[in-house]
Amino acid sequence: AMRRGDFSGVTNSAGQPVTIYNPVTGLPFPGNQIPSTMMSPVAVAMLEYLPLPDVDRDNGSTNYTRTSRIKSNFSQLYSIKLEHKFTNNVSLSGFYLYNSTNEPEANFFGTADQSEPTRFADPNDYYLRRRPQILALNNTWVLSNTAVLALRFGSTEFPDNDTLTIDFDPRSLPFSTTYDSQIQLNKFPQVRIRGYDQGHGARTLGAINPTEISWKSTSANATLSKIAGAHTFKFGGDWRKMGIDTFIPGDGAGFFEFDKDMTSSDGGIGSTTNGNAFASFLLGYPSARTDRVTFLSVSTPLNVFTHYFGGYAQDDWRINSKVTLTYGLRLDHEKGL
Repeated sequence: AMRRGDFSGVTNSAGQPVTIYNPVTGLPFPGNQIPSTMMSPVAVAMLEYLPLPDVDRDNGSTNYTRTSRIKSNFSQLYSIKLEHKFTNNVSLSGFYLYNSTNEPEANFFGTADQSEPTRFADPNDYYLRRRPQILALNNTWVLSNTAVLALRFGSTEFPDNDTLTIDFDPRSLPFSTTYDSQIQLNKFPQVRIRGYDQGHGARTLGAINPTEISWKSTSANATLSKIAGAHTFKFGGDWRKMGIDTFIPGDGAGFFEFDKDMTSSDGGIGSTTNGNAFASFLLGYPSARTDRVTFLSVSTPLNVFTHYFGGYAQDDWRINSKVTLTYGLRLDHEKGL
């Protein structure tokens, strides 16, 4: 009945009737029913994706229950290690690892098993998409009986992305053309109707906001060791690039929050018999409270890295069989971030 605007049977948990008020006139709706002509076309369209209750109950208690059936069947790990001797003095070894996982969340709409065709509206719908890769190369070069050169290279990339499992065009909802032009993200808008919310962020409708986060690290270093009499000289250099490449669009399709303040007689939310958040949603009136903000995010990619450079020279001087003096110099420099 509430979906049709009929709140005549709505009560609080104590059985007391709940009165809804017209936010334009400030008067109660006749018969506690919202005329269809006053219903928001966007809200009506969104309701097509909200599951029907299991029990026809209008007193604020739970009327929809699902046990999620998580299907996690996509996990792969590949690794390879190779070593080759070009000569007795030159060798190269390498290691590569690739891991691929899609880790789903617990869906609760419809079949609740990540196969519901309208799961883009499920507040819990997403999977964590991870694709870490590691590469390591190690080259050892014996220059002479007294000198060895070691060259190393390493690279790590760890994409750690919250990913939508199904696409949705928010412009298919009857928003205004002005709003459509501001949309930054193709997904179902997030909607919170206070008292009718659950899942990530206590939402009523709209899957999580996706993220693109890739942690990256690249390094290279070289070490030269040389024995000269009682001295063992070591020279080396190190370079590293570490950072994150990310795009977090936030609520690029919009976040709408509804509470009972817009359909109460005094704009408050404290009474259990004065106003109803679902009625505010049907009318298309988001909450006017400062702690119930409706907004649309505009974001840009963020690419932040730090560069490290280091070099050193060291000598181990064996003064005698009991005494060795080690001294050297190291320079470090870091920039970025």
